[in-house]
Amino acid sequence: MIEWNPWERSFCVGTDPYITARTFNRVTSLKGGKGVDAYEIDGNGDNERIIIEDCIYGFCHGCLTCGSESLHNKNVIIRRIKVGSGYNFLWLKMRPDTYQHYEYITAEDIEGEVNNFVNINPWTQFFDLKGREMPAPSKADHVTVRNCKVKCLTAFSIREKEDEYSLSDFTFENIELDAKNKGNSDFAKRMNSSNVKV
Repeated sequence: MIEWNPWERSFCVGTDPYITARTFNRVTSLKGGKGVDAYEIDGNGDNERIIIEDCIYGFCHGCLTCGSESLHNKNVIIRRIKVGSGYNFLWLKMRPDTYQHYEYITAEDIEGEVNNFVNINPWTQFFDLKGREMPAPSKADHVTVRNCKVKCLTAFSIREKEDEYSLSDFTFENIELDAKNKGNSDFAKRMNSSNVKV
């Protein structure tokens, strides 16, 4: 299911395999459900094998956003992107009331200007446990970012919160960031960095 968002010039991908967005001017939000009972609701589910490439963005809130209404995003590639201005390039919204897993995400050949190059923080809008216990901590892992030249206010706007989510196996290669603030650049277990200039 693809849903157009006219207010942010974006499209939302929900519970879809095999999508390619090419030469596009709309940013991407990966959806699929939210809440402690999200896995029990028909129609919720995974996003897998998504490719976004050769796109030029103007202003946006997030070039690639996982969440906040998202359960499992796997094998996602965003490449050859130019962004004129935006709040976030890669934005992982981590809901404490939802078990989420974002994995095998690759971003490469990115240039432009954003506020936050990578943003990973708790997202508590509409938080509701519905009388249930907190779900197991969410995960984001096997994320690769390479060949990027970006101007930003904060390179890594990332909050570690191990009781709500874990971050592991992040790789950054050939990154040049003109940033006013470096932020938290050592946030993940098994962090690999090569030729990263901030």
